[in-house]
Amino acid sequence: MGAPQRLGGLAGIRHDGWGEGALNEAPGIWSRAIAVFERDLNESGYSAFTIRDYKNDVWRLATLVHARPETITEEHVAHARRMDVQQGVALRTRRRRASAWSLFRRRCFGSVEDSALLRKIADPALGLSVDDRLLLALVALAGLRPVEIAALQGRDVNLRDGVLRARRGWRRIPMHPVLVEALRACMAVRPFQSFRPLLAGPAGHALGERTLHGRFRRIAKAMAEPGLKPADLRRGAARRLRAAGTPGTLVRAFLGLEREQPLAPRKGAFLELGCMRERILQLL
Repeated sequence: MGAPQRLGGLAGIRHDGWGEGALNEAPGIWSRAIAVFERDLNESGYSAFTIRDYKNDVWRLATLVHARPETITEEHVAHARRMDVQQGVALRTRRRRASAWSLFRRRCFGSVEDSALLRKIADPALGLSVDDRLLLALVALAGLRPVEIAALQGRDVNLRDGVLRARRGWRRIPMHPVLVEALRACMAVRPFQSFRPLLAGPAGHALGERTLHGRFRRIAKAMAEPGLKPADLRRGAARRLRAAGTPGTLVRAFLGLEREQPLAPRKGAFLELGCMRERILQLL
């Protein structure tokens, strides 16, 4: 589900005349905004506990800034964070709230559709290196976290069957043709070896999670999306899978969430996601 559909759900919020001031003058405005936010979180594969916490965090933002939801800016968020510091809120809670507030602004009032972001991955005009394009494809089309990508080795790629094995996430994922193309382009430059990392540094060592996050930030700037994070692409793919009719349990399995739950068939210790092949092909 792209941003225009979500904005359509908020159309009544933008023009009902509630000015700056007290939250209790029009609580329905924030209630509707948070209801749309909750629906978006559910479609993105977030757990019930995360949705509960994020909803409470956004309600706190509403009480701290006294502004309409569509007018929330970075200055409002910075003010709310300063208030948390002054009140002695624990660092872990402050970080979670900052994440919830930023996500609320991007998802409910953003302007870029998930499909537009995903199409950029296959755009040769970006001029990305083969490693950078592979990193993007692994995040957006296989749902992998940077920490899972760092653990990938040549033996995890099965081009004959079109399956990628995420050993850190314990799942076998059907590969989208764009991901297969990115893997072949990378192999043409640097052939994969069974027990060597898929994405390696200059000395051939595996790239760490922090290094991959730094590389992703550089790629995001090249895509003219400086605020983009790996989680945004992962959740965008989850929303498109949900829009295609994929059950929520399979979407959570695709994202590597709640692995101990019976979300999908198993092959040994791995979740076998071959049943999602046709829907993964529809991501782009």
